[in-house]
Amino acid sequence: MNYRERVSSPLFFLLTVLCAAGAHGQAGNLWITDASGNTCIATSPGTPTTVFVRATFSVQDIAGMEFRIAGLPSDWIVSVTPGPLVFFHLGDVFSNGANLATETCGLGEALLYEVRIVPMNSDPATLSVLAHMFPGNPQAPCPRLVLGCGPIDGWVCVEAGARAILSGEGDCEISVTNQSWTTVKKLYE
Repeated sequence: MNYRERVSSPLFFLLTVLCAAGAHGQAGNLWITDASGNTCIATSPGTPTTVFVRATFSVQDIAGMEFRIAGLPSDWIVSVTPGPLVFFHLGDVFSNGANLATETCGLGEALLYEVRIVPMNSDPATLSVLAHMFPGNPQAPCPRLVLGCGPIDGWVCVEAGARAILSGEGDCEISVTNQSWTTVKKLYE
């Protein structure tokens, strides 16, 4: 099947309509965690913290991704290393976004990036997965997974939104005592 036939195929049309209509998160998801899998990550100013950007798939034929991560304060220092199954990446995932090609066919998950972050202050930060600033399909801007382990079969959207909170020591603990609304609200600002 050539490119023109794939683009006009019913499957491609269905995937395009589903994404444009907002069908998200059905083929997989993107996660930001620490080494233990926690999404509330303790940080301290001036001390490096390592976080991991991972993908999980319910569809086994994922060839790549297109997304960005927002919410990192501009004065924090960040160093990004692609995971072992990423054989090509283009762009800055913490700026306009990145396009990744992966060797994940037949796998259910993959490490996309190991990220070393040095917070420069004690302010909390919420990291969110969002659409690439210049998406491959401007009609359906969303974080996306590219389908296909041979020829590309299309793409599906992944739900955008908050994935991790970077906060001071002790802020990630769950309290069993009463907290003021102001204290709880600060966790989500």
